[in-house]
Order: sequence, then structure tokens, then C-alpha cells
Amino acid sequence: MAQEDLEDVYSSFSNRSYATSVFHAELASQKAVKALITALGFEPGKTHRSTVVLKALISGGLVSLEKYLMEKIDKIVSYAIVLEDQGTTPKYR
Repeated sequence: MAQEDLEDVYSSFSNRSYATSVFHAELASQKAVKALITALGFEPGKTHRSTVVLKALISGGLVSLEKYLMEKIDKIVSYAIVLEDQGTTPKYR
């Protein structure tokens, strides 16, 4: 599902439909973070801010992985937050 959204990102971007491209990037990011939460053994719930859920699991000490994996998750979260913040912006411009 996230892969389909990524394909839509590339298609929209190449057609100069930038707002649609950002929208699909945000959806792909959201689905990827939810997949990560699920892979870690948790239920992501129904939210458009899945990074908040993941950060809460980490700060609550429920996720403890090797340092390099935690660094990768931290990087994923930082990118996903940027996209979450843009999720609704293009619709209202």
C-alpha cells in the first residue's frame, strides 16, 4: 500500500502536481511508520500522527533495539514528522 502511494508521488511530481505529490508522500510515510509500529509488536491505532505513537513507545521504554537501529528509527521519525506537518497544508492553498 505504501509502495502504491510512492508510485503516485513520482507520477504526480512528474506531472507537476506538487500538492498531490506531497499528499501521497505523507500517506506513504504514515503507512510506513504504522508498519514499523506493527513490526515492533504494537498496534498503531487509528491516527494521522503515527510518529507520536512511535515516539511514545520509545520514550516509554517499550522499544529497545540496538543503537544503530534506534538511530535509523529516529531518522525515519524526523522525516515522517516533516511530512505529517505537510499532510493537510497543500489542500488549503
